Amino acid sequence: MEQGTSEKLVVKDTTSIGGWLLVAILTIMPIVNVITFLAFAFSDEHNRSLKNYARAGLISLFIGVMTVFIVGIWLQVDFNRMVDLLPDWLTYLRGNSAEQEV
Repeated sequence: MEQGTSEKLVVKDTTSIGGWLLVAILTIMPIVNVITFLAFAFSDEHNRSLKNYARAGLISLFIGVMTVFIVGIWLQVDFNRMVDLLPDWLTYLRGNSAEQEV
């Protein structure tokens, strides 16, 4: 490259609007979206923007699954604690209703 000239980056392999619509449709379907993300992220046949989109989708999918898993465990522990306290609350409520009737 000569000094003083600028080189423009030419992207030859672009994704059309129809291609992006197809990708959007595939990624809203459960299980199919994981397969689509994996195929795009680790294949050499697709352009860079699709690969980056798929990698970002896999990362966000992983974060979402881990968040649901952690919140599910937290709710399960909290639910078990509420079930353990239920007999005490029932006794308390029966005791208060008996006092109010007198």
